[in-house]
Amino acid sequence: MLRFFSVSANLFYSAAQGILDEKAAAVSALGTYALKCGAAFKPFIEPTLDVFTRLSTYFHEDVRMQAVLGMSYVFTATSKTFPSATANDPPTAQVAHVLSKAVETASKIIKQDEDKDVVAAACTCLNRLLCNGTRAALAPHLQAIAELTMELLKGKPLDALLPLSQVLTIEPMKAKGN
Repeated sequence: MLRFFSVSANLFYSAAQGILDEKAAAVSALGTYALKCGAAFKPFIEPTLDVFTRLSTYFHEDVRMQAVLGMSYVFTATSKTFPSATANDPPTAQVAHVLSKAVETASKIIKQDEDKDVVAAACTCLNRLLCNGTRAALAPHLQAIAELTMELLKGKPLDALLPLSQVLTIEPMKAKGN
């Protein structure tokens, strides 16, 4: 049996809500460990990436939000653990794998999630990936990220994405009566 208690006149919390908040906090902590530990996080990169991928489809929006943000932190840890010699060198297999998984997950959330805060977190994840990734690592993903960005800026539903080449050739609508 769940017990509800009043925090204020209009706000109620339940034991179930508290458990979900704790889960979101744990996911956030795991992402922070990845970010702050850097190369010391090496043995936990793949299991954490798998957990974040699973939790990106969790029913509670706070957990989904922390999972997608945590993916960018795992990418940062992977980049520190398996660096390329220069920015122009191809990424290591580990970095490419984590980047692909993070871009795929964030893109899926942006296209399908109905919660605007979770979509904003996915956009933040992509922004962090773009800021922290090398040119060579990001090159295979730039087209997909550009298409998502165009659709978001145009405010159109993302479930029917057009290829970027079609987006750029669309003629502006003429005003009626012209």
